[in-house]
Amino acid sequence: MAPKGKKGNPSESIVDKKNSNDKSVKDKKKGSLGGKEAREIVGNKTEPSTAPRPTAKQLVGGSSWTGKIPAVLLNEHCQKSKWEKPDIQVKQTKSKKYIFTSVRLSKRDPKNASVFDHANLAPPKIFYEKDLFPEKETLVEARNVGAVYALHRVLSHKSLQHALPPNFRDIWVNLEKQKKEDVKNNRQYFYQEDPFKAAKEREAAIAANQQASAKPPVPKLPKPTFSSTDGTRLSAFSKYDFKHAVTLNMSLNHRQSIETLLRSLNIWDAYEEKGAFENLEKLIVKDLVSLGFRDLHAKEACQYCSSLEEALEWLIIHVPEDDLPERFLPSDYNVGVRVQNNNSETLAIHYNAKRFAESGYNYDFSFSVLQRFGNNLAPAAEYLQFHLIDKEYPDNPEFSSESLSLFKEEAEALQSIYQNKVLVEDGSCKIKINAPTDEFGQVYIEFKLPAHAYPQNVPLIFISSTKRMASYIKLSIVRKLLLYAHNYIGEPMLDVLYDYFQENITMFLKNLEPLLSLSSVTIGTDVLRTKNMISNMQKDTRKPKLFKRDNEFDTKIYQAWLQRQKNPEYLQRTKDRETLPAFKSKGTVLSHIQSCQSIVISGETGSGKSTQVVQFILDHFLSEGHGNIANVICTQPRRISAISLAERVSYERATSLGKEVGYSVHGDKCLSKETLLEFCTTGLLLRRIQLHGLAYLRTLSCIVVDEVHERSIENDILLALLKLVLPRIPNLKIVLMSATVNAERFTSYFPKSKHLHIEGRTYPIEDFYIEDFSFLKDEDSNDEIAKRNKSSYEVDYNLISQVVNQIDTELGLNKGSILIFLPGVSNINRCMQEIKRKCGDGLEVLPLHASLNTTDQRKVFKSYKKRKVICSTNVAETSITINDVVAVIDSGRVKQIDYDLDRDLVTFKETWASRAACRQRRGRAGRVQKGKCFKLYTRGFEKKGMVDETPPDVLRTALSQVCLSIIPLVSRFTSNKDSDRQGAVKKFMQCLLDPPTDQAVDTAIEKLIQVGALNENEELTGLGEYLVALPVDLKLGKLLVLASIFGFTEPALSISAVLSSKSPFLHDDDARLIRSELSNGCGDVLTDAKVYDQWHEIMKSSGMKKAAEWCRDNHISVVSMQQIRQNRSELNDAIQMLKLVIDLKHVKFSWNSSEDLALLSAIIAGALRPNIVKCAYPDKKYVSSSSGSIEVDQEARLTKFFDKSKNRLFIHPTSVMFTNSPNPSKATFIAYERKVETTKPFLQNCTPINTFGMALLGTNDIIVDPLGKGLVLDNAFTVKAWPKVVILLKLLRRYLDFALHQRLESSQKVYYEDDIRGCIQSLIASNGV
Repeated sequence: MAPKGKKGNPSESIVDKKNSNDKSVKDKKKGSLGGKEAREIVGNKTEPSTAPRPTAKQLVGGSSWTGKIPAVLLNEHCQKSKWEKPDIQVKQTKSKKYIFTSVRLSKRDPKNASVFDHANLAPPKIFYEKDLFPEKETLVEARNVGAVYALHRVLSHKSLQHALPPNFRDIWVNLEKQKKEDVKNNRQYFYQEDPFKAAKEREAAIAANQQASAKPPVPKLPKPTFSSTDGTRLSAFSKYDFKHAVTLNMSLNHRQSIETLLRSLNIWDAYEEKGAFENLEKLIVKDLVSLGFRDLHAKEACQYCSSLEEALEWLIIHVPEDDLPERFLPSDYNVGVRVQNNNSETLAIHYNAKRFAESGYNYDFSFSVLQRFGNNLAPAAEYLQFHLIDKEYPDNPEFSSESLSLFKEEAEALQSIYQNKVLVEDGSCKIKINAPTDEFGQVYIEFKLPAHAYPQNVPLIFISSTKRMASYIKLSIVRKLLLYAHNYIGEPMLDVLYDYFQENITMFLKNLEPLLSLSSVTIGTDVLRTKNMISNMQKDTRKPKLFKRDNEFDTKIYQAWLQRQKNPEYLQRTKDRETLPAFKSKGTVLSHIQSCQSIVISGETGSGKSTQVVQFILDHFLSEGHGNIANVICTQPRRISAISLAERVSYERATSLGKEVGYSVHGDKCLSKETLLEFCTTGLLLRRIQLHGLAYLRTLSCIVVDEVHERSIENDILLALLKLVLPRIPNLKIVLMSATVNAERFTSYFPKSKHLHIEGRTYPIEDFYIEDFSFLKDEDSNDEIAKRNKSSYEVDYNLISQVVNQIDTELGLNKGSILIFLPGVSNINRCMQEIKRKCGDGLEVLPLHASLNTTDQRKVFKSYKKRKVICSTNVAETSITINDVVAVIDSGRVKQIDYDLDRDLVTFKETWASRAACRQRRGRAGRVQKGKCFKLYTRGFEKKGMVDETPPDVLRTALSQVCLSIIPLVSRFTSNKDSDRQGAVKKFMQCLLDPPTDQAVDTAIEKLIQVGALNENEELTGLGEYLVALPVDLKLGKLLVLASIFGFTEPALSISAVLSSKSPFLHDDDARLIRSELSNGCGDVLTDAKVYDQWHEIMKSSGMKKAAEWCRDNHISVVSMQQIRQNRSELNDAIQMLKLVIDLKHVKFSWNSSEDLALLSAIIAGALRPNIVKCAYPDKKYVSSSSGSIEVDQEARLTKFFDKSKNRLFIHPTSVMFTNSPNPSKATFIAYERKVETTKPFLQNCTPINTFGMALLGTNDIIVDPLGKGLVLDNAFTVKAWPKVVILLKLLRRYLDFALHQRLESSQKVYYEDDIRGCIQSLIASNGV
């Protein structure tokens, strides 16, 4: 029973005062008084003007009715059934009476009180046509009619007509008759007692009927819905768990700026051949349609993409957001919603941009156009139309009053013809269109006056509808109309355009424009720029043409050679050559060359093999009249060797360097068309073979591989390659040469080869071991001997300076230079400083190492007034001859490649040289006269502490590094078929002199893929091409490459040097405390690198003494700092040689910038991957305070870490992160250098990174979840994100990789590199906020 108020004043819950405009009810309400007010009126003898207001029961059942009215009966049934209060909808008829339209029933979900089920009981139209529901004078009566209908729908099995007021019983009786008719027509679902269950069953039945009667697929315009991907390949993605995924959010400003950049670039399918892709198109289209995309959009995507993943990316970027399937939109997404600065000018532009967006144009593009035209709508709209049809917009629009009158005259003529279908306003004419279906509701076409004169220009055209129509559909129609309108320029065209649209609307809706042709205005892409980018970004496969000599040129070369035989200067130099031991073997060499395809020549120091053998071969070809095929290449392990030998040989042949004899090294060459003999580095020859393959090798007559005993990776790869191609090039000759070659090993490697040994010629050399140094005191000698037994031995520069001083004193006025062998560049620099300090200015001290430029290297061959002292690495061991050397100081040390298995790190480690290398060094002292060799080690140590020969580099480096060097060559000699490419590296590795196991190769390939150097098809990525050229560990190389792209080379050098060594902090409690305080949440690696840079600055500004004091105060090892400094110097030389340093003048790294540190952390993660774990933080806890609840800082031990396999790992106690928990908002992942197993699996050298850092730089593979949940990093870590954001991140990664590729190939950056770098840097620094 409804509650009542005071007497004569019924409850307001029954009579709706707000919505009622019934005059009788209002009149009654005005006269309805009660209580004190009524008594006062009676006391004054004032009569009321109207009768008392009737109650709801009186209105519905009459004054004599004592039962319940239908509305009350319905309310009671709802309460009994635990439903919500019913909502009865009523409308006013044309006769100013009321009739009900529907009854909406609701109930709460018993499991979730915030969720409701609804059932809308709306009578079919035929019920009204049969007048089953009489019109009523008041709202209350009409609502009770609706209550009767609702009661009959749920309780028709009961006879309730007798419980109804008399004037409502007929309604029930008529509804009973209608029920019998409905049951006959299978509409019994109308009368189920549970309306909610009935509604669900009805919806399921409709869906089943639609599926059963589905027609063959045709382009469907309605936005598809979906509920399942069963039966498609997408069901496999359900294996990923997004329940515990981290969340990634990107701000609107970030997203818009990235979209603006990426939409103007397009490299989909830039590298792939379509091939058999067409066979997969149907499957891809099926999968995309199951996700909710339109069939025609899916097919268009397949024109540009070769896989489902690429097609999905293309669609998410190019389909306008108002037509994207819902699963690819964020839950709070609203089309057209933008946030702008709330000043009046911007707000006005914002509202007009929204109006253009409703017409189909991209909001952001419209906003910029409106800004350009000062928020003037007409020229802005006209500009958009010109842009839509790819036409240039004319400047300075001229408007005339005649245009308005002509336009108005046409519009009024249309109105007179079509009457109510046309609405004419000032400068506007809107016309209804008869659409073929009700899909879009009522469709309108609107013409507006253009900014330029009309009809000399096309009017502004807009399409609208009462139901949602996707923006690209509107603009597809507008585009067709605009193109058609240009045929009627200068003539009245409103009527023509209307007729054309009305007649062809069905065709327009079926044959829509491609997405890409409309993208310039629907999503803001510049179509022309996109087309240019697609052509510009195709991979450049053009190669330099191979030079071929013609017969006339060959004759000229031959005649010049014959003429030179008579040259006195040439004859004299030939006589000098004849004194060399190698010259006596000329006949044997040529005999072997003629009888077999490959020979092995060993020769002692001073035999002249490096300069003479190549001349024997060249002269042989020329004397036999084979100048047309004479093309001899001699490889050298170092640049200085190639250059010095080329200079020497050209001198002996009495010809200018670069004519008959030339050289090619990295960054320098001296060649011409006349060059028949070329000296080059081994790496350069491999690069040429990679570019040209067999075509290049067939232009060569002989390849001489010098210094094969060094067994560098490049030498071993070249030998394996030559062994494979020799049978295919029978005219090619191979000569292997070295002073210490293992002849049997190489003759067995080339089975049909012959061996020749050439005796050497050296002057007597006197050896002095450290125990023989008479100028040392006994105690000093004993100390030096003891040092040799220590693993941490360091070169004694003071001792070297003493030896130099002693040699200089003994030589007196006699000429002769001193050659000192040192392990590395930093050793050379320190040694030079010590010599200059101890020996004064009487010596010319010069450096010699591989990273010097050619000009500086040549200085060691010149003569000086002062005695020359050369501080050299092992580059002076072989091939080069410094004629005036009379004394050698051998430190016995060398820096060579070394692989730390525990740390999985390749470094250049300082160690003791082999006895073979020391013999080579000794030989440098007796090339031209008697010499002396001073050895800074004992005789006993030489016998027992040194190995006989240096192991091959292949055995001393990570196998992944070797595979990386091989891949460019393997790809050149295999077909493009995936079946041929995969496994080719393994086959090639089996041809090496020291082949590894297949399992080891597979592991190495997998590591290269994880690092990002290779893709899944074992092809080099842009990053991989850089890593091939960098002579450092993969991790360090990747760190340097990524850092250089962002202008962070300097801190990256420090970090790489730290990773190559160890933490400089001492192992005590105070050191751990200081290190933890200095970390500031940045992790171990950044803390150590920052400390090194601080030490270096102190050393530069205040000197070594102050720097040492600073180290002591902070519990830091000075020795470790010096080792890091040495490592850094060598790494710097490597990147300078590769020209890896990118000049970014606007970038200045700061250790105090949190943004810079966030980016640098991500770069470290990129270098260390796959050594990355995910952080799992405990739930937040709060404590009460006077100012409210405060979040409690979590203990570090409560944070858990999980790897890709969901195994739990722990932070090592020595790490700064052991006691300092990372910030959950800034660190969602941890990168670590290595994992050690003790009582638990511990992580060392940890660096925290945020989600964007992980997604953009810390992962190699981003998988887009096609079900719209987010992304999967490295096929393991799930991240919740809006799919469009996922695609944007993936495309940023793709463009970064392409920029790396371009920079390596051409040493030039692509024009968008700065923009891509800026986007990535901004996202990581701000974590997307």
